[in-house]
Amino acid sequence: MWTTKVAGNNNAFVYVYVVGCLNGGGQLRPEGEESARELLSRVETVYQSVPVRSPWDSELVSHLYVDWLGGADSEAVRQRLHTQYHAVPKMTSALSLKW
Repeated sequence: MWTTKVAGNNNAFVYVYVVGCLNGGGQLRPEGEESARELLSRVETVYQSVPVRSPWDSELVSHLYVDWLGGADSEAVRQRLHTQYHAVPKMTSALSLKW
């Protein structure tokens, strides 16, 4: 978990940023004597200890959706906050082979 301050703002923002799975290739590497399995166990423990809260319980989130984005079902919400899955076709050309 990281805490940061925004320039010109005295409020501290605390957030957890998780991308992909905890055991993904872009994650932290163990240092010293700690094994990868031990690090993964420690990361999972920290991750599971973070309380889960619904964003809809926050007045600030409601304000964001209503006043800035025009409501929870608006086109602005779909364009700015939602993602879509699309399959990436596999390349089968001999030119794409890595030697």
